[in-house]
Amino acid sequence: MLRRSVILALLAIPVLPATVSAATQPSPVPGAAQPVVVPPDLQSLEQKLLALQLSSERFSTTVSVAETPEVKGPVGPFKHIFGRASSVVTALLTASGEVGFAPVQASFQVSLFGITMNARLIGSTLYVEEPFVKRLDGGRIWVEERNKSLTQALGSQTSAPGSAVSQPGVEFQRVTTLISRAQSIAELGPASVDGQAVTRFKLAVPLAALQEPGHSRQARAIARLQQKLFKPLIHVELLFAESGLPVRTSLTIESRHHAGAVIEQSDITAVNVPVLVQAPPAAETITAVELHRLMRKRAKRLLHVISVHRHSHAPKKK
Repeated sequence: MLRRSVILALLAIPVLPATVSAATQPSPVPGAAQPVVVPPDLQSLEQKLLALQLSSERFSTTVSVAETPEVKGPVGPFKHIFGRASSVVTALLTASGEVGFAPVQASFQVSLFGITMNARLIGSTLYVEEPFVKRLDGGRIWVEERNKSLTQALGSQTSAPGSAVSQPGVEFQRVTTLISRAQSIAELGPASVDGQAVTRFKLAVPLAALQEPGHSRQARAIARLQQKLFKPLIHVELLFAESGLPVRTSLTIESRHHAGAVIEQSDITAVNVPVLVQAPPAAETITAVELHRLMRKRAKRLLHVISVHRHSHAPKKK
């Protein structure tokens, strides 16, 4: 199986570079090959992409681990011929929701390692569903946090690369970055996504091109770990609708030392659709400040109970 360190190192890769503008050419990656010629069809679709205007978006993202178990054949040296095994795909993270940009509002659900969380953002107020709070506070299950931007709200709730859009056109910047840094691009022809006709392209993008530059000791350590654990090229599939919308973006990062890979698939399921997000009922909402105060009070009470228990059971001096 893929080790936990492999997964953690993968999730540290910033595949969604919000700081790269669509009109800015990224700096060359040391050791990378010269940019390839972009197929004419992809050039045309990219121009349509840059002309798209968004007022809202619905999205879904899945991060999965694909592992190929070792199978021994009846004749040891020929197990690669007689032994057969199919890859087992396990979802680590799924996210889906909708985002409106004017006014700012979002509603999304994230499931990480089987734990599901719901969240809503209205303006700069974030509401996160925390069922465990119900036992502490007699029924209130939503935690209210003030002064949260759309980027902070979505970024703090999803740790996977590119798991959600954070502002208009960010995922478009991501796609143009992948195209501009690719070492090879091939057009695979027409395909279909949920009944929608698309054109499919396959790219090979250096892993180093997607690593966020950093000079801290932690950033350098993460970069070294990623280079040690993962193969140098990421396999990317881009599926464009005729309008230039990148309906699906799929990235596959293969492990160097294990028969497996991590796959991230991000879909844009709809754009410019009505988005209406309502705040949870006030009776079911507690502010983050109130929750913090309540938890501190409960912790002090618990410590007091433990202290009394210890004194009552301590051996008496003669």
